[in-house]
Amino acid sequence: MRDESIKQLTLDERITIALEKCPEISIPHDFAARVAAKVPTRKSLPLRTSYYGRNVMLISVVILFALLLAFSHPHHSTIEVIIEWCFCAQFIALAVWLGIRRWHVG
Repeated sequence: MRDESIKQLTLDERITIALEKCPEISIPHDFAARVAAKVPTRKSLPLRTSYYGRNVMLISVVILFALLLAFSHPHHSTIEVIIEWCFCAQFIALAVWLGIRRWHVG
């Protein structure tokens, strides 16, 4: 638009026209190659496999087994039975998970 027609527009129309203009962008054809050449080479670090999750699960199985032995005495209330069955379910779930994982991975 020419300057005379822009002066006749309202402020909202001027803002809209300014926002709708696309900037002209020109990227040199060798830009990516130049940037890649400036990047320093990284040495690959040898990584060891960590077994924190598996070790925590094995410790959990041992602790649950100890809790099952502690709760194996005759029960006096329903809460004790429910707690023991929850420990049993968790113990079985962890044992199955560890077994399937060991069978699948190894």
